[in-house]
Amino acid sequence: MQETLCSLLAAHVADRLASGDPPPPLRDPAGPAETFLAGFPSLNPFSAAALLAAAQSLRRLVTLPVAERAALAATVPDMPGGSLELFYRQLEYGRRLVPAGQGAPEVQESMS
Repeated sequence: MQETLCSLLAAHVADRLASGDPPPPLRDPAGPAETFLAGFPSLNPFSAAALLAAAQSLRRLVTLPVAERAALAATVPDMPGGSLELFYRQLEYGRRLVPAGQGAPEVQESMS
């Protein structure tokens, strides 16, 4: 089984390299928006960077209409669709817990 997983991973990496699509660059250290996104259990730093690159801003990512989320998912093919769906569910849950306009304004402004 482990050999099968390794060969599948190797084939996937080879396909990605052959396609010429480079992965989004990871910044070191990560910016506040990447750090915020990587704090969600459904996202890792690579997924956070890829989503930010595709959405162009954190504000756009978190306010993206449901109808446009499938198009966003298509631009990040290496990220499982379930991760993006879970991220948006967690985001909606958080919105229910914290009333609009409440939160840390200095953080909200720095992540725009």
